[in-house]
Amino acid sequence: MQNYKSLRITPQKITNNSINVKKGYAFCAYPGKINDGREFIDHAISNGASLIMYEEANFDVTPFLKKYPKIKFLGVLDLARKQKKILDKVYGNLNRHIKLYGVTGTNGKTSTAFWLNHLLGKLEKPSKLIGTISREKVIINTTPDLFVLYSLFNKGIQKNIQNFVLEVSSHGVDQGRLHELNFEYGIFTNLTRDHLDYHKTMNNYFLSKEKFFLENVKKDSVINIDNSYGMRLAKNLIKLNKKIFTFGFSKEANVKIINIKQQSLNNNYSEFSLQIANKIHTFKTNIMGEFNLYNLISAICICYLKKIDINKVIEVIKRLPLPDGRMNVINKNINNIPKKVIIDYAHTPDGLKNLLQAIRKIYQGKIILVFGCGGDRDKGKRKLMGNVANKYADFVCITNDNPRNENPKLIADQISESISCLKKVILDRKKAIQYAIKKNNYPIVVIAGKGHEKYQIIKNKKIDFSDKKVVMDTN
Repeated sequence: MQNYKSLRITPQKITNNSINVKKGYAFCAYPGKINDGREFIDHAISNGASLIMYEEANFDVTPFLKKYPKIKFLGVLDLARKQKKILDKVYGNLNRHIKLYGVTGTNGKTSTAFWLNHLLGKLEKPSKLIGTISREKVIINTTPDLFVLYSLFNKGIQKNIQNFVLEVSSHGVDQGRLHELNFEYGIFTNLTRDHLDYHKTMNNYFLSKEKFFLENVKKDSVINIDNSYGMRLAKNLIKLNKKIFTFGFSKEANVKIINIKQQSLNNNYSEFSLQIANKIHTFKTNIMGEFNLYNLISAICICYLKKIDINKVIEVIKRLPLPDGRMNVINKNINNIPKKVIIDYAHTPDGLKNLLQAIRKIYQGKIILVFGCGGDRDKGKRKLMGNVANKYADFVCITNDNPRNENPKLIADQISESISCLKKVILDRKKAIQYAIKKNNYPIVVIAGKGHEKYQIIKNKKIDFSDKKVVMDTN
């Protein structure tokens, strides 16, 4: 049988997802954490696959050889761990020709990656963002697997793009989607409760994040040490002689935050000072919310490490674009009453707390909050998010947020148990948003949990839905 090292496969015509297979494609089939790709060999062939590479261990290929005598089959031992070597054979070692930047943490990955990508593109070389709000249809996970990444790298290189900024999820690391990829720099934003339905414990969750810095980051790891898990990560990496670069209010930080000032009403802006290499630099930006400024500061740290002129950074951040679905403010006028509607992706207890605290500092007036919790996910955070809502909102409207296969009413009831302020359950998310916007005496409407998403997952179906569209259409 032919060895994979001698194969000739056209770039873009190799995948591990049978849905993406077209005529003449090579399909790589191996067991994953959730599914076994070998179960989709028939589907891949029906879509036009001409070569099947499969994990040879514990698999009888004989029935397929008889069923598909014209199809090439190649068994490879430990195929999952050899996928990068195979892709390097197909595409060439693209990782040599590009620079990768990875952003990981519970909250802030998308905003941090978005602003870092913007700064690199404006101040250095063309840059591409890969993550939650990327526009490529092939991206179905926050962190795509190597097959998708190599395809995106290849397309980017053809457009003279050398910098790629990736959101790095704990699932992506744990499931080996970044296996053997080399990153120039990595950013750690924070770690708070999330994904415990998958990781089971916070320690497991932390270890999946740490693994990225241990195995993939080759230069500096930029770490927020005002977060306790960030401090733990920094200490662990130092013990292993890994290079770190820290930021925060902490006296131990390489980049020390001196102060943060925020102005609101008709002139929204933030001003903050950083001590970098014994010099104090003052920055002014249109970005609001202390949690957002932490994200921005981590991107500034990367620029400093890359020796980008700090004065040019100061100029660019005066006016930054906002990532879709992250603290997006829409001004509405309902019955001649002005309202500010804020859409945000906050879907963890800490994320929701940061969002509501920031809004309290920026705007005046009572807050009505619309949010829910996802089904088939960590049930423990529902009570915690209810506690946050109860503390920082004046009125809470509990609704659906991707209930999946759980009973939406039971999810709402679990959230409601820890809310003693004014509240109402409206499971129809569209009606909940409309109710909140039209309700008198609440000039600040916060819609949390879905942000940029344009769907609701109910049972096993994705239904078209956009918080932003509902807000824009409500009069």
